[in-house]
Amino acid sequence: MERKYVDKVIAENADLQKKLNKDNSKYYDKLLLYVRLTSLTKNEEKIEEILLGILQDILEAQNDGIDAEAFFGKNPKEIADEILENVPNAGLAWLKFWVFAFGVYVFVGLFMSLVSVDGKIDLGNIIISGVASILLIYVGFYVFGKSVYYYKSKFADIIVWLIATLIFTSFILLTAFIKTPFVVSTGGMLGIVLIIIMYGMSIYFYIKASNKEVWKPFVPMITGVAILGVAMRLPIFSNFFNTKTGIVTVGVVVGILWVVQIILNLLFVKKEEKMINNKLH
Repeated sequence: MERKYVDKVIAENADLQKKLNKDNSKYYDKLLLYVRLTSLTKNEEKIEEILLGILQDILEAQNDGIDAEAFFGKNPKEIADEILENVPNAGLAWLKFWVFAFGVYVFVGLFMSLVSVDGKIDLGNIIISGVASILLIYVGFYVFGKSVYYYKSKFADIIVWLIATLIFTSFILLTAFIKTPFVVSTGGMLGIVLIIIMYGMSIYFYIKASNKEVWKPFVPMITGVAILGVAMRLPIFSNFFNTKTGIVTVGVVVGILWVVQIILNLLFVKKEEKMINNKLH
């Protein structure tokens, strides 16, 4: 029930933001981003209620001809820090979120590993990478949050994002070289059964998702990986995938799927931005 309530508050917030003028929207967007990114250990329900209250105050002032900067002051960071200081910690809810995030990472890691040519999954590698990735993401969110009011130019923001992306990408590539003794063989029928189960779970999650548009770009990737994984384990194709040409084919197909994934994600972001801009102007 609490999750549904928080989602409802967030949705109401997003809807009301469309009523902000350009200057007030810029002011509130930065405040919102700063608070959300630096409040990962705080009670989300309280945070979202306060953010909604601030937005309602800004809209009320806007209707009276007063802009957000004149109403709240030129240093919104002080307001945000005061909010964060007075909001209680999330406790177990915070832990559940990151355990869920870790579970998603492990699930995706296992699923992608099923297209391994040798039919083996290094569980130790996936778990180590998952823990390290969660820590890196947590630190990244916090740093990005702090940078919202630290850097004054758009160029500096872009540089920070590029450096962070480079660090995260390099880390992901490095984890490929981590080897552990916890290797499981998933060749033959066992692998096919695992793929069917995991693909079924993915589709079930997609069907149940409240916002399917967010997850839609991932459907081609998981479908392509599932088909490829099954094909690699079928006797009629297995010999081909053990050849050099077969290995290259797997690499090319997975590469194409990643490119499609990135393009669909970018199109989704552009679509969302266009919808927001159309409603603001």
